[in-house]
Amino acid sequence: MIKSHKRTGKPILNVQRLFTMMPPIDMSESIHLVIEAGPERGRTLSIPVAGARVGRSSKNDLVIVDPLMSRHHCRVGFKDNILCISDLGSSNETLVNDKPIREALLHVGDRILLGDTILRVVTNTLEGTAAAVPEGGVDLGLQPLPVAVPQRRKPTVGLLLVLGAVVTAIALAVWLPKVLMPSALVKVPGELLPAAAEPETLTIAYEKVEATTENIFRYALALTEDRMLSVQIDDIMNDRHVRKESRLNEDYVRALGDTVADAGFFGLSSDYQGIQPDVYDSWDLTITVGNQAHRTRVVNRVEPDAFKQVREIIEECGKNELGLWAIQFSPERLLSMARESFLEGQRLFDAREVELGNLAASITSLDEAQWYLETVEPKPDYYPEALTALAQAREELQVRYDNLNFSAERAIRIREWEQAASQLRTICEVIPSRSDERHVKARQKLLDIENRLRMEK
Repeated sequence: MIKSHKRTGKPILNVQRLFTMMPPIDMSESIHLVIEAGPERGRTLSIPVAGARVGRSSKNDLVIVDPLMSRHHCRVGFKDNILCISDLGSSNETLVNDKPIREALLHVGDRILLGDTILRVVTNTLEGTAAAVPEGGVDLGLQPLPVAVPQRRKPTVGLLLVLGAVVTAIALAVWLPKVLMPSALVKVPGELLPAAAEPETLTIAYEKVEATTENIFRYALALTEDRMLSVQIDDIMNDRHVRKESRLNEDYVRALGDTVADAGFFGLSSDYQGIQPDVYDSWDLTITVGNQAHRTRVVNRVEPDAFKQVREIIEECGKNELGLWAIQFSPERLLSMARESFLEGQRLFDAREVELGNLAASITSLDEAQWYLETVEPKPDYYPEALTALAQAREELQVRYDNLNFSAERAIRIREWEQAASQLRTICEVIPSRSDERHVKARQKLLDIENRLRMEK
């Protein structure tokens, strides 16, 4: 299972590019958010006047490549000229400063957690300045987020002079280059002027073949110049033949191209060959970004790191955009991954007393095993055992939580703040997932108690 794509430490290029020599002045291009952690660490985001929907799907206004982010995770916009955020019913919730929110106004310095991505608020107004956020609750409204309308004031003489100077400066910036344009760029009948730089196109042709003496499984993905993504799957033994396609968002394709270019794929050799008896495993990948193209083929051997990184990103794209997951793998591969997850889940359950987080990790592995086997028939002989182990682990985790939470509530009632904080910290370690409601509640109580302890010192 793909957890997240790796990065080279180099920030992904901003997909908001300049296509003219002198773009119009637009205050909405102020940088409002910076990605501090996650697959696209270092990327900056500008929120337009009308607001933007954020998520991993290419149909969003701002696309972030993060497998743990919801397809449509949240919406960011402006209320009374102050940046605000609203959750769109995401599975992993939207957290602002470690607290889950439905809607909230944002301060400069606030940190927003979406999946594995952390965004920091750099400026919280359209004009690129910091604004004080009113204390107390504010009814933001989820749809739509209105844009603040400034009150009209009677212009003063000084203001009119400033506006006149600004208009003059803009006029000079637009017309002066045309007046002073070199003769080489002057339009001559029958001669074309140099065209503005076009965004680099991305095309992908990827084929994976897994063949044994009993079956042939083929997975083919293609991305064309017109951003049409298609996937074809052929599973001979199980008579599965599937084809799906969808047109991707332009900004998402640019971000995907930047990610691929940064991963080191174009520095790989063209061919990596190995030998395995009675097995044929092949990955054939061709990528073109602008005028740079490269093809690498890996047969019957371990993939180079850069190849594996790009291949996983591409397969993740196909999974997210076309709703394909288990079907892209052969039943043999699904059985193998399920077996590994089942054994890992059993190992972690047996070691549940060694580390506080082992029981929750055991549930994750056993749940993965069940997920892998969802489309496989017939189920393996250990399937009933896996279901029983999963139910047992979940029940034991709930018992641990109930006992710890009872102890914490008792300590709170008698104002034993240190003891209550200790129990709540243990809950957060026993249930480390920030998307788990039990973790969220414990974390909220812990923050309040830690504030009380600081006040008493």
